[in-house]
Amino acid sequence: MYGVELYSKVRIAVLRDGLSQREAARRFGIDHGTVSKMVGHAALRGADGVIGARLAADRAAFSVLPPTPFDACDKRPGKTPRQAARSAKGRQAVADWLKTLEQSSARLSPDNPMRGYDFKWMWRELGVADLRV
Repeated sequence: MYGVELYSKVRIAVLRDGLSQREAARRFGIDHGTVSKMVGHAALRGADGVIGARLAADRAAFSVLPPTPFDACDKRPGKTPRQAARSAKGRQAVADWLKTLEQSSARLSPDNPMRGYDFKWMWRELGVADLRV
């Protein structure tokens, strides 16, 4: 499955810029039949103004948070938070990571939708709620 960005780039190249479907397939490194399907749809699903605005807001909100997944804390590189939470050291690393997320969220501007996000569900889900002080 291809991402929305590639889908949009292919449609713009073919429908707006006049690139042939074969040339678009070569340029983007995908099959000609895939280009045909991408161009054949009437519009990109979910590309209305509301969803587009929401995606832009989400990208802006998440751009200021530490990188994901769990490598942001550099204590358990290559592991997911769920995997790391299985050991005592990992539990502490996960708790530190969640605290970093909460602190980053609290420092965001008031108009940012991620400001004040409630991370409690993550603490419970990862089984480290007892380490939340």
